[in-house]
Amino acid sequence: MRRRDMAYTGKGSAKAVAVLLALLMAMVFLPLPGLGGVAEATDEGERGCGTYREVGDWPSIHHDSGNSDVLPAGVPGPDDLYLKWSAIENASSFAGPAVGDNGCLYFTATRENFDATHSGLMQSVLYALDQESGEILWRSNEIWAAGAVSAPLLIRGPRDELSIVVGCMGKVVAFDENGCVRWRSRLKAWEVPIGPHLSPDGRSIFLSTNSGSVYLKDPGNGKDLLPPYSMPGLQNINTPAMTRDGRVILVGIHSSDPEDGLAWAIKADTRTRTWITEWTYENVKGESETSPALSADGKKVYIGDEYGCVIALDARSGEEYWRYQFDPPGDEVYFFYTSLTVTPDGLVATNVVPRDGGWENLPLYFAVLAEHGDHAELVYMENWKINSSATYAVDSGLFYFAGKINDAASGEVLDVIVALDHETGEYSAQTLENPSLNVLSMAADAVIVPVCWGGIIGLPQVVTEGYALHYYEQAP
Repeated sequence: MRRRDMAYTGKGSAKAVAVLLALLMAMVFLPLPGLGGVAEATDEGERGCGTYREVGDWPSIHHDSGNSDVLPAGVPGPDDLYLKWSAIENASSFAGPAVGDNGCLYFTATRENFDATHSGLMQSVLYALDQESGEILWRSNEIWAAGAVSAPLLIRGPRDELSIVVGCMGKVVAFDENGCVRWRSRLKAWEVPIGPHLSPDGRSIFLSTNSGSVYLKDPGNGKDLLPPYSMPGLQNINTPAMTRDGRVILVGIHSSDPEDGLAWAIKADTRTRTWITEWTYENVKGESETSPALSADGKKVYIGDEYGCVIALDARSGEEYWRYQFDPPGDEVYFFYTSLTVTPDGLVATNVVPRDGGWENLPLYFAVLAEHGDHAELVYMENWKINSSATYAVDSGLFYFAGKINDAASGEVLDVIVALDHETGEYSAQTLENPSLNVLSMAADAVIVPVCWGGIIGLPQVVTEGYALHYYEQAP
């Protein structure tokens, strides 16, 4: 489907993950099969015998430990899309798949065809799929408890062994490429991580949870390298970023005042086994829906607040470089409900959503800012009714996202996956079978779209129809 005149309708869901994780904290009455309380870190796997490295085209949520959502140079992105395969019937996911270096995808979702009278969320499965065909190669119920909200991390160790690291309620688990457990590692009993990252130096796995804890774990055996960190009075539900010199940057809110946000950086002192607060930045209005994203050189970090402001900070000091305030007409206020995408050439892309008035028939804009030293300028903004965060491919120069549009020619409301050139406004789009509310992942010449059907989480169960995963490839 090529560019044509369209009107836009549809709906999205802000704060879905926040609502989801708040529910999880209250679900203490549910048994967790296979946990036996909470599993300790085991001695299986490698034990601190060298550094690890991320592997594959898309090894973790947001692609990398800087949360860039960028497919780097040397791996081409498609400029025209067609649906190659769909997989996993009647399931939902809240995180994108990881794309490995072995021809496989790894994906967390609810189980196929789950009984909607029970909690689909609590019936999570890790799937390994063939990248070429979408065939399910193996599945594991080890992450049964809320694993569908955690994206896999793909790493190889000093002996070239592959580990697929996934979080779920109360634990983090590492699998080998055959689906066997390498190690299990403890979290606090009802904590759920969004997605683990590998540190830039390859020596630790770091993650944050819905309760605000931050963990630093040995990638070889899952043991804690430091006691968990917790900022008193703050909650964090976003994926943290880590700089090359080891600063973990987070964005959270004061639990007593949801209008009072905060960005801050901490650093591990492994000699004293303590966490050091490096800096705090308090000029964040309300609850941030964006994970902190680092610039390509790691010197800046970008966040978005609940009132339509994108903020650029010095990653080392927390000093503010610039703020860009989206100012809608009238009395509306904009905010963001997906993470920012930061390109190597200084573009910051996001969705922009009116804060008031409910979701029906609201415009959901896709916007791109260009950074110029001490300020940023708006270079693109269009009502795309965007339902997902965007990804970017350096080689193609295109942004990719899922959205809902009304085709003026046919009168039909269409869910689509879009490849957009923001400079010219030209795009290609293909119909998407189900709407998406997720982080999109990429492979060479492909975009992979996970689906949370309906765009709004139906609690206490997650209800879906159709497929949970769609693989779009370069059109022949």
